[in-house]
Amino acid sequence: IAVLFFDFDRFKAVNDSLGHDAGDELLISISQRLVANVRDVDTAARFGGDEFVILLEDLPDTDTAKLVADKLLKACAKSHDVRGHKLVSTASIGLVTNETSDGGPAELLRFADAAMYEAKRRGRNCVVEFDSEMFNEQLDKLALEEDLQSAAANGELSVVYQSILDLNNGNIVAAEALLRWHHPTRGPIPPDMFIPIAEESSQIVAVGGWAFEAACRQLTDWRRRGVVSEDFAISVNISKTQVLMPGFVEYVTSQVDRYKLTRSSIKLEVTETTVVDNRADVGDVLQKLRDQGIRVMMDDFGTGHSSLSGLHLLPIDELKIDRSFIRSASGNTDLIAITSSIVTLADHLSLKTIGEGIESPDHIALLQSMGCNYGQGFLFSRPLPPEEFEAMVLERQGPAKKTAELN
Repeated sequence: IAVLFFDFDRFKAVNDSLGHDAGDELLISISQRLVANVRDVDTAARFGGDEFVILLEDLPDTDTAKLVADKLLKACAKSHDVRGHKLVSTASIGLVTNETSDGGPAELLRFADAAMYEAKRRGRNCVVEFDSEMFNEQLDKLALEEDLQSAAANGELSVVYQSILDLNNGNIVAAEALLRWHHPTRGPIPPDMFIPIAEESSQIVAVGGWAFEAACRQLTDWRRRGVVSEDFAISVNISKTQVLMPGFVEYVTSQVDRYKLTRSSIKLEVTETTVVDNRADVGDVLQKLRDQGIRVMMDDFGTGHSSLSGLHLLPIDELKIDRSFIRSASGNTDLIAITSSIVTLADHLSLKTIGEGIESPDHIALLQSMGCNYGQGFLFSRPLPPEEFEAMVLERQGPAKKTAELN
């Protein structure tokens, strides 16, 4: 037997642009197409949302399962006629057979789901078969997921801070708080490894909240001791799951008030994809946060699907230009023109801009020539533990400040 796990692309865009009735019609069309391309002995099911599962039975071999998956991939790539529109919603397909897994139905579904996510990671509109390497990765992810549950209580989590400078005068005006995990046996776990695990398992609410409160406490301490000025701000990354958590606005404002911070001193960073792909759901929450005086930053701008023409519709105060633009812009006239257009339009919309990934004086000069407000990158500082960040700030402020701090 084989299990095929389907996820269809752009389904949410249809719901948002043409309405849920059109989305339902698209789901029906997808269902009919899947049923038409399998045998009577096979089972096609809608798993939830835009996810479908097909169980193929009585197969002669694994190669036949692959042939069926490829056939379904091509069938799914054809357009659907929905309310006068020709809609294309390609599929990402995960495939697993009982030759790979004999752990029962739940395991087959889980492995097929994992292969589907790998198909999405590879660019969508493809079939990925679950294999032994993915099996080991799944076991490793499950182990990390379990360990992450007790990481905060065991003192394994920490927050480091990377400086953000005013490109006009070189002053450190803010810092980005970044979560770190030091596993007791594995050592440091890269954020791009454990953050996705936290998001998939919904632990991001707990660990993200821990990081947010740690950043608030740290800013209060630095202000109390005069390490930073009252205008100094800290930005904290938040996920879609956190934003859509019931009572999130009240949680954020209550924590800021609890630590006696001004609302404008805490900035929330959300990725471009989170804002653009979930504008209807996320946008309302972000606007409520802004109404409460919390500043919202869009991170990784330029890597998602937003357009300059729609920038004025987004509920944000600041824009972080993705590091890929900064690193590749030197000598690339097209990228320079695009980056300059982003900065100029943001300025006209009263949005502050931050250039990420600054690693050379040329990057600074380029951003300064465009009128970019702030900069962040290894040229200024790597992410530092609180005590090292504090020492760097005091060093830049000069001997007088350091003497006052010692007294």
